[in-house]
Amino acid sequence: MGSVVDRNQIRVAPAPGTTPSPDVVTDVVVIGAGVAGLAAARGLHDAHLRVTVLEARPRIGGRVYTRHVPGLALPVELGAEFVHGRVRETLQIADEAGILLGEMSHAWWSVAGGKLQAPEAEEWAIGKVMRRLDPRRTPDRSFADFVGSLRSDATVDPSVIAAIPDALQYVQGFDAADPARVGERWLAVSEAASQKDEHEHMYRIPAGYDQVPAALAAHLPPGAIHLSTVVREIEWEPGRVSVFADTATVAARAAVVTIPLGVLSARVDGTPGPIAFRPDLGGPVRAALGGVAMGAALRIVMQFKTAFWDALPVEGGGDAPGDLSFLSIEDQEFPVWWTSFPLRASVLTAWMGGPRAEAALRTVIEDVFAEQSAFEVRDERLHAALERLDNAARVSPEEITMLASLHGLAISSPELVLAPGLTIARPDALHGAPEQALAPALGDEHGEETGRLLVTFTSEDTDMLAALTRAREVLGELLRALRLFGDGRVTLGRIAWVRLGDGGWSPRALGTGGRPHGMLVVSAAQEDELRAFCNLVSRRAPQEGVLAWALARFEMGCERASEYEALSDYLLALRALLEPEGSLSDEPSGGLLAERLAALCALPEERPELMRRVAQALTLERMAVAGAAAKQANGQVLVRELASHLRALLRDVICGHLESDLVALAEELLEREAPDESPPSGPLGHEPSAEEMLGDPGETGEIVDVLI
Repeated sequence: MGSVVDRNQIRVAPAPGTTPSPDVVTDVVVIGAGVAGLAAARGLHDAHLRVTVLEARPRIGGRVYTRHVPGLALPVELGAEFVHGRVRETLQIADEAGILLGEMSHAWWSVAGGKLQAPEAEEWAIGKVMRRLDPRRTPDRSFADFVGSLRSDATVDPSVIAAIPDALQYVQGFDAADPARVGERWLAVSEAASQKDEHEHMYRIPAGYDQVPAALAAHLPPGAIHLSTVVREIEWEPGRVSVFADTATVAARAAVVTIPLGVLSARVDGTPGPIAFRPDLGGPVRAALGGVAMGAALRIVMQFKTAFWDALPVEGGGDAPGDLSFLSIEDQEFPVWWTSFPLRASVLTAWMGGPRAEAALRTVIEDVFAEQSAFEVRDERLHAALERLDNAARVSPEEITMLASLHGLAISSPELVLAPGLTIARPDALHGAPEQALAPALGDEHGEETGRLLVTFTSEDTDMLAALTRAREVLGELLRALRLFGDGRVTLGRIAWVRLGDGGWSPRALGTGGRPHGMLVVSAAQEDELRAFCNLVSRRAPQEGVLAWALARFEMGCERASEYEALSDYLLALRALLEPEGSLSDEPSGGLLAERLAALCALPEERPELMRRVAQALTLERMAVAGAAAKQANGQVLVRELASHLRALLRDVICGHLESDLVALAEELLEREAPDESPPSGPLGHEPSAEEMLGDPGETGEIVDVLI
């Protein structure tokens, strides 16, 4: 392999006097002895740099983990198993080390009713869906949203729609991805890379995949790799790195970090990962890490007395293929199986990927290691966990539950059932909730607790992906109804948890944001009213048109971190509803928007004051855009007033109390009353100053929370 970096390009910075004396001094320290780390170390060594590799595990290889079990015909791969495509770097390692590769066939048959069924002769059906992926899609969307758009598009060919279930299974099985989380752009790029790397060629390493990391490690000098060395902290600056592990301290000129994503990323609750970086990696890097995830997969390797699949009869007659590699069966748990071809052995591997695999794995891990401080496998716990896993794999979709935290809402009863399967409850009233969901509640600007409840939804769908999608929709509909119901600024937590049956909880990103401002208090007497209102909003909320757009803008404003950021969202929504012809002038009075809003939301004698407040809001928006708006309590109250008027209009139209044509209604109200020729009291005809609008900037602001 060629040189990766010139040793002379790495400069050494003098170490501060406070740094402990290192146990090892090297040019580059590589953290992680997986294939990526070992390949980097080999390249650096070839560039004549001193390299030290630190690995937390007692072995090398990372996600390559081969077990050589006496009595089994083949090595058991617990990690990577296949070499996908003719990738030059991988084939070069195999050629240099003399590693034997066996190419697999494309014989992929199905099994139904105890018979083999030949694959369809026509074009690969899944490709009809995957070719429609857009690598430049902006904004990106999940694969689940992508296939949803295909289903709703009447112009899409029916053969494409028919291939969607297989495409969903393909993404979960081949990519081990959750369709609700994996992005369309990544899948498009991944599919294109597969074509470039000739992924139609796939190889197996008969002697075990562990030969690859072993070949890379053999290229390094003795003593370069330190196993069972857990890194806790990395201090770094340009030209100098200090790595602190449990058993050693390493000083280097640079570091290459190749640890697993789950270790590098922050935890679900937002706390840092196991390795502390001083200084921290920074916002852009952390944001990038938050946007990627590892897929989950579960496999079972079985050795039989004979390769019975070779003797299965073929549907319609004929001979079974002699190069059978993959089998598809009608099974929701393990739909994909593969043989040992090109080797002849009585070994079959069952494969499960995606959300179901993640839930199953979490169930096993939580059961086996519950209440243990060390990862020690106990036989009795393992057998009990496998039995529970078997039961969890057989649960009906009705037993899929999604749980999320709800902030900015208080209820009088311990729990409130809003609809079949949908419940809001206090944390102490809901048994079996994940510990992460019971963490301290969000705080407002003063760090005070704003309230936290839990909301659960149990799906009745027959498809797991559809059940999760529906659960997200139901939580979104609930959040919309709560925000329209009262003045409290309610929000969901960013993370939800999903459980199959009585199995373990697995986290899911909800994609919501914002912080609760104030508190929506629902008394026991209001529970029936809220229940009916949520049901009505779920049925009547518009899906298209001006009202739907304004409602979406209102919700965007609720997601903002502060009122100042939400102001433009509220004004845009009001302009769409009340000033569709656009502003006819630059009058500081607010023009038609102010007049029509005042006509709908104020008594005649109160309209001048409301018009003045709209004018102030427009001025505040211009100041915010120019960066001249000081965040004061009066300004926040002004934005909340505007949001309350928008909320009232949306709520009354959805409930049927107002006609959807608000412009016509406002004009009718204005025409009924004789125009007041006298100008309203106060300086409405000039641009208000910041002091006139917000008060003295030096005054201490008071944040007002509205309770109902």
